[in-house]
Amino acid sequence: MIERPSTIPTDSVEITVPKAEAITALCELVSHGDEADRCYACHALGVLGDDRTIAVLSDRLRDEDIDVCVDAATALGKIGDPDVVPTLLDSLTHDPSGEVKTAIIEALGEISSSDVVRTYALTLLEN
Repeated sequence: MIERPSTIPTDSVEITVPKAEAITALCELVSHGDEADRCYACHALGVLGDDRTIAVLSDRLRDEDIDVCVDAATALGKIGDPDVVPTLLDSLTHDPSGEVKTAIIEALGEISSSDVVRTYALTLLEN
């Protein structure tokens, strides 16, 4: 029996796609795929961490599928752009799902900025 090096996967093929093309395809999938496609695409966009995807991920905070909303919030937290804080706070205030609210709070925790704390505190005081 021939042993293969452990660094070479035997059951998968690596495909290289330019990041811009991948982002375009994933944004399309996030908007028009089925529930599972939208979840996986949100996750992938979070891993890529590109702030050009914030608008499409923010739209998915209002998806009809709770899992998509959760994955969108998680992805936005991974991207970490403080400009998304007002959108996350709006969803936190208006979304009825505790699961989505939890994901939003975790996302806010990922965005390390004193502005996040200040904005969140002001929102709590207003309500």
